Amino acid sequence: TGKYHFTFRHPSIQECQEPGKCGFILQDTEQDDGGVKAELCTKSEHYTETGLHVHDIVSASDMSWYGTWSGSTAPDNKIRVVGRTWWWKHWLPNVTDWVLKQFCIDYNVS
Repeated sequence: TGKYHFTFRHPSIQECQEPGKCGFILQDTEQDDGGVKAELCTKSEHYTETGLHVHDIVSASDMSWYGTWSGSTAPDNKIRVVGRTWWWKHWLPNVTDWVLKQFCIDYNVS
């Protein structure tokens, strides 16, 4: 579990006069079923001393996450996969050294 800081200026914010960078923080917590729940931090105290601030227009309902993972199919053959679910563990069961390389957020600005 942890907090993840993202810089992001929503297209509707033309000029920002607030100190720091526009962005948001996601905090994840482990659930009893073994899953992870990610929540958008919206309280100003979450942003103290982070160099970020969040605008009210930023909405968790417009976000989705995905990750990129790397693993080896053979000693000299690294592969990289992208997705939200662990589909590659079913399709590539012999790869056991998966490492999260990047955690990303898609944001629907339409």
